[in-house]
Amino acid sequence: MLNTGNRRSILIITLAWAAVIALIGPSGDFPLSDDWSYAHSARRLFADGEIEFLPWTGASLILQTLYGAGLCKLFGFSFDVLRASTLVLAWLGTIGLSLLLREAGVRGRLATLALVLFALNPLVLNLSFTFMTDVPFAVAAIWAGLFYLRGLRSGRWPQLLIGAVFAAAAVLIRQHGVFIGAAAAAAALTTEPWREPAPASGHAAGTLTPGRRLANACAAGLLPALALAGYFAWIYGQELAPQGLDNKINEARDVHMVSVLNVGFRAIVTLALMLMPFAAASMQRIFRAQRLRTLLFTAVIAIPALFVYAREHALMFYLPNVMFDLGLGPIALRDTQFLGLAVPWAVGRALFVPLTVASCVAAVVLGSVWTNALTRLREPSVGFLALATTALFVGSLLHTYYYFDRYLIAVLPFAIALTAVLCRGERVNLAVWLTAAMIAVYAVAGTHDYMTWNRARFDGLEQLGRKSVRPIWIDGGFEYNAWIFAARMQTWPTDKEARRGQSIDKKSWWWVVHDDYVVSFRELAGYRIYMRKPFSRWLPPGRGELLFLVRDQPKVA
Repeated sequence: MLNTGNRRSILIITLAWAAVIALIGPSGDFPLSDDWSYAHSARRLFADGEIEFLPWTGASLILQTLYGAGLCKLFGFSFDVLRASTLVLAWLGTIGLSLLLREAGVRGRLATLALVLFALNPLVLNLSFTFMTDVPFAVAAIWAGLFYLRGLRSGRWPQLLIGAVFAAAAVLIRQHGVFIGAAAAAAALTTEPWREPAPASGHAAGTLTPGRRLANACAAGLLPALALAGYFAWIYGQELAPQGLDNKINEARDVHMVSVLNVGFRAIVTLALMLMPFAAASMQRIFRAQRLRTLLFTAVIAIPALFVYAREHALMFYLPNVMFDLGLGPIALRDTQFLGLAVPWAVGRALFVPLTVASCVAAVVLGSVWTNALTRLREPSVGFLALATTALFVGSLLHTYYYFDRYLIAVLPFAIALTAVLCRGERVNLAVWLTAAMIAVYAVAGTHDYMTWNRARFDGLEQLGRKSVRPIWIDGGFEYNAWIFAARMQTWPTDKEARRGQSIDKKSWWWVVHDDYVVSFRELAGYRIYMRKPFSRWLPPGRGELLFLVRDQPKVA
């Protein structure tokens, strides 16, 4: 049963989430990022009763395909319906995190800060407006974590088994769900439930025998492991394995230590950026009380930061895909993705030098905070959250060749909860809230801008269709051509072809048949402007414009 505090939290989360959705505007029956591939599987199951994973797909996707097809049976197929499902799941994930924080003993302003940092995180919020797998996977992991922690604190296996069910569900969305089960199994063997007061719904457990610990570890970890084994047996036994899955497996086999260190550094600093308010709350105490440790972490962060800058002139945002120069969401058009040109409103180093420095400082502070967990690993709250954060983070590094910022979404709630537990007693002052507000504003405004420019794009493409311009003559950007042609053409780009910064004399790689019409943010040589589509931006410069270009001598009228 939910107590009064939980019911109040759920009501506030619900109202706040509804307000954010209304502010941004979720409407738009069009694909975003890679969700055309996942939507294809849901639509195929809904329409034909068959499961088909396109070669682009690397995630396990089974559960998402099933509930996506079920929703389409109820409401008809549309990207609006699929997007709504992710928005609902993000709401449930935020509720789950609020309960997880309470279970870990985090309340008051610190809990509120933690929920804001999750729900209004740029990655989480932006991807909540898609049918991508990242948010559903993270939500399943959060609810698994909640029941795992309850079971670990009470020492009782039924709660662990419920957590294992959610972890198995996470496995059937993305294979990395097995890491949350492994973390819980390890915590069942190493943590001591009697060291913490049991939650109001449970009882103190006393010392556990080795046999009881082993039974609890099996209850926590066996079902997710079986789900993963069953998934591989089924998908390869039925010859349904897509090329993307094989690519992911081969990538995991060929991981190199240099790549892990490079990507690991970038991921840690990116995570620190998203947790910067916690660093702001702890900075004064850490610098005063842990000077030697701070100096050590300064060297650990500064050396690779200087190295990647000297080698590549790399600054934040270190990882590609969602976060970029004054915006959110992939902008996969010919000029910005294929040719590798910056968006017209890019600010550049004027903003990203100080952002890089601030993120590195935050990483130093948070590194010192996180190492405090080493003396408290026997406590279920600290031990499990530290193991879950580490396992999910290390698991994400199995794919360093194409490592995207959105891979950190599953790590984020556990890193938030762990940091909040370790920061209990810190003052959540005005500077902390201002830092959180800047991140939240970026998330809301960037997601709004992402939706508005895509509405302008697909509205313009519909206008071209009404003027009898067929899709085979259009390069409408990655999502447009992928949704229409990828499944029909059954051709897939090589790694070299898919890299940014290609030659201007080639067609865009994303299933473009003829490129007599091109959607772009800027004029391109050999084309004239056929139509302009302005759109509003909440981030500077406050407005933007899409150009629909036509060849100087087109093949169609």
